[in-house]
Amino acid sequence: PALTAKGVEGNGKGPIWDSKVAAIEMKAEKQYWYQRHEKNVMIHPGFIKYNSNWPCLWGEEYTGQGSGDGNKWTCGARLIQSPCVVYSFGSNNDMKFELGIHELGLNCEIHIYDPTVNEPAQAKSIGAKYHRVGLGPRDGFMGRYPVKTLKSLMAENGHKHIDILKVDIEDAEHEAIPQIAVDGWPSIGQFLVEVHIRGVTTDLHLDRIFQLVEKANLRLFHQEVNWEFGPGCCTEYAFIHKNWRPETKKYDMKQAITYQEITQQSPQRPQCLGCWGARR
Repeated sequence: PALTAKGVEGNGKGPIWDSKVAAIEMKAEKQYWYQRHEKNVMIHPGFIKYNSNWPCLWGEEYTGQGSGDGNKWTCGARLIQSPCVVYSFGSNNDMKFELGIHELGLNCEIHIYDPTVNEPAQAKSIGAKYHRVGLGPRDGFMGRYPVKTLKSLMAENGHKHIDILKVDIEDAEHEAIPQIAVDGWPSIGQFLVEVHIRGVTTDLHLDRIFQLVEKANLRLFHQEVNWEFGPGCCTEYAFIHKNWRPETKKYDMKQAITYQEITQQSPQRPQCLGCWGARR
């Protein structure tokens, strides 16, 4: 049948598009103008090297509430089949992302990990499980905060697969992610991570994270600078498994034969290294 402005011709079922499109557009509009501020700041040159060039074939969507830090971009999230498992590391009592996942109506099992704050008031209302422990390179402590490896936490929960893994742990990603690689990446559908540049003179830590993540067959489909906390602070990266499907619960995370080792060269830096702004 022919496609018309009113839907599929002759079937009498009305519009073919999702009735929630208007709400999605409203969220995207708020974030569009929030992110436009990025254009008014000089970002760290290390972030310039990595741009999203993997196509989100399933519908890229701003997942969360309102705009600003805390929300994340996902790909085809509302299509994920049951059982759905989401791990969210780093809360700081900001539940925008988790509430956004809940609003999708997927009945996801949501686990929130943060050793720095008490349980967010809204966690129980959406059935999320809060754990006062962080993601780290070992089971023990980082400073005064308790941490565990992703391998240990998944074993405790009896999980073999995570549909969406969100990591926003204020620079600790540089220790946690290498440990995930050492332990062997578990099956992950989408990986949403905020990465910080360590110091104004080097971005080798960023290069290392990309190498580890891309070797696990995760591909970058979205990125945006978190300008709100200073141009040299951090960038949000959203990765998806290169063979992602809404129903898949077991991905091959071993380096694909198509992976290419690319030697990154740092772009030219300005004379004033201090111009990159304060760290978060």
